[in-house]
Amino acid sequence: MLDHWIFKKTSLQVPTGLGKEKGAQLNPPKADNVIALHGPRNRSFSLARREKLTKVVAQALAHVGMERQHYKLKLLTLDSKSHEYLVMLDLAKDYLAFSSSLRQVERTIVKEAQQRHDIAVRSVYWQFNENDTAPVGAANEYQAA
Repeated sequence: MLDHWIFKKTSLQVPTGLGKEKGAQLNPPKADNVIALHGPRNRSFSLARREKLTKVVAQALAHVGMERQHYKLKLLTLDSKSHEYLVMLDLAKDYLAFSSSLRQVERTIVKEAQQRHDIAVRSVYWQFNENDTAPVGAANEYQAA
């Protein structure tokens, strides 16, 4: 008897009094409403904001002497309106020794993105790739900055 109660199948029905007949099915949301949230206008807006953030990151790294070919940048959007991001940077292992400079770069990215473009950078993640090395002389330039 207990097994029957646990595994008893019930049918889902709309409660009465909601303007629907007893047992009527609810209509799922229309696909048009979902598509409107991710239309071409929002996509171009998102791409423009991503490009602005990419420039902020490039400028912050250039300020300490790191050129674009010395890192790989990945941006992750945290919300559907492209107002919040995570920044992920892959660097050569030679830059690991300059972690204090990297903290300053992180603060600069967060501050400039917020002030210039109203973009919230929630976090900056650094990854150091052991297979890559910094170009000759780049580590010295980076340390001097």
